[in-house]
Amino acid sequence: MPVRLRASKPDFFTKSSGFTLIELLVVIVLISIILSMATLAITTGTPKERLKAEADRFAALLLLAQDDALLNSSEFGIALTENTYQFVTATDQGWQPVVNNKSLRERILPADMEIELELDFQHASIESSVTKIGDVSKLDDVEKFADSEKNKYKPQIYLLSSGEIAPGFLLKFFIPNTDVSFSVQGVEDGSIKVQYHSA
Repeated sequence: MPVRLRASKPDFFTKSSGFTLIELLVVIVLISIILSMATLAITTGTPKERLKAEADRFAALLLLAQDDALLNSSEFGIALTENTYQFVTATDQGWQPVVNNKSLRERILPADMEIELELDFQHASIESSVTKIGDVSKLDDVEKFADSEKNKYKPQIYLLSSGEIAPGFLLKFFIPNTDVSFSVQGVEDGSIKVQYHSA
């Protein structure tokens, strides 16, 4: 009697194709580690580099807001807290966040970074300076918003539609226990300067 040989199917037909749950989890973990390392490599740097980047960003946004104020004949301000700064604009409801320019949204400083503010060459506490106006003789209509108790966004620095800054200011960016810092100086004529300081 003839023997019939039965052809066996190759293994790849009998095994189910695809990844197991464990293989997928391993891949996800590896991708997460690689992305974390890449993020750290991008965000880390020397204190000097990080401070310079933050000061340069603030100066660039300041110039952008000045241009916007000039082009649209509107009044802008900068409301500062201990770890944030926000560009605001004068409206019928008082000072409100800028909504038509996403670049001027609220910015939060890195956790280890701090700022110090001088108005008209005098040190000003960030919190107490919220109600300080400086030389208000130039502010005209925007002055009325400074004393509004309902106004959440009270700027310490004003960017006027004339191109002027009131009052003149110096905003220092620093990391405690380091010997370097950067400052952004705004002069009343509208000019802006970034300066490097070392102990």
